[in-house]
Amino acid sequence: MKTNTLNRNDRILSILLTPIFALCNLTFYKTLLLTSNKVRGFSYLLILSLILSVPMSFKIKSLFSTFNDMGFSQMVAKLPSSYLDTNGTLHPQDDATNLLYVKNKQGNLFIVYNTNDETLDSSLNPFFEIRSKYLKLKANDEYLNIPWSAFSTSPMNINSTDASFLLDKVLNSSFLSIFLVISMWLFLVVAFNALIVGLLSLLALKFITPRLKLKYSHTLTCACYSNTLVLLIMTLQFFIYLPISFNMMAIISFSYVVFAGFYANKDILNTLEKVNVYMNTQKMSEDIKDNTEQNGSNGSFKA
Repeated sequence: MKTNTLNRNDRILSILLTPIFALCNLTFYKTLLLTSNKVRGFSYLLILSLILSVPMSFKIKSLFSTFNDMGFSQMVAKLPSSYLDTNGTLHPQDDATNLLYVKNKQGNLFIVYNTNDETLDSSLNPFFEIRSKYLKLKANDEYLNIPWSAFSTSPMNINSTDASFLLDKVLNSSFLSIFLVISMWLFLVVAFNALIVGLLSLLALKFITPRLKLKYSHTLTCACYSNTLVLLIMTLQFFIYLPISFNMMAIISFSYVVFAGFYANKDILNTLEKVNVYMNTQKMSEDIKDNTEQNGSNGSFKA
C-alpha cells in the first residue's frame, strides 16, 4: 500500500515537472526521440493551453470591460459607413466624411477616422486611427499598423451600425466564452506548429544524423513538448511587449528537436566507440592468449 502511494506521488511529481523538463532538459528530449513509438504530447499541449488561457482570459475580459466603460460600441456607431475596394483601400460611403474625431465618454480623443491620410497634430494621441490603407493601433505606447488586407482580401461594405451591434455583443461576452475561444486558439496554433516542426526536423535529422532510425512519431512527439516555450512566449506577449515573431518561435521549437537529435547521435557514437574499444581489447586478449599458447606448445616440443 505504501509502495503504491509512493509510485502515485512520483507520477504526480513527474507530471508537474514536465513543463520544466520540456523547457530546459535536453535528456528529456533525447529520451522522447529514442523511445516514442507512438505520438504523444497533444494532450499535454491541450492541458497547458487550458492552464495558460486563464490569465489571458482575465486580461481580455478586463480590456473588454474598459472598452465598455468608454462606450466603445457607441463610438463605432458614430463612424461613417465605409467600403473596402479590391486594392485594400478604405473609403467612406459618403465622400464628404473623410476626417472625423470621435471621443469617449470621458471626453478624450479615442478614434480618428482619417481616410484622406492627413498628417495629424503631434499632440493628438488617439487609440485608433483609421487610415485608407491600414488601421493604426496604439499598443504599449507604440503604434502598430495593421493593413486592411489582413481583415479581408475581397471588396466589402462596412455598416457602422451593424459593426457597433456586433462589437457590443463581443465586449459583453462571458468569461467562459472568452476562455474557450482563447484556449482553442492557443491549442490549434501550437498543434499546427508541432505538425510542421515535427516534419521539418525529421527531414533535417535524417540528413544530418542518418544513424538515427527516426520516424515521424519520434520527432512529432518532441515537437509537441518543444512548443512549451512557444506557449509561454505567446502568454507573456499578452502582458508585456515582446517583439518575437511566430516564425522565430517556430525556429526555437525546431531547434529543441534538432539539438536532441545531435545529443542522441553523440550518445550513439560514444557507445559505438566503447564497443569498438571493447572489441579491440577482446581481440588483443585473444591474440595474446593464442601467442602464449603457441609459445608454450613450441617450448614443450623443443624439450
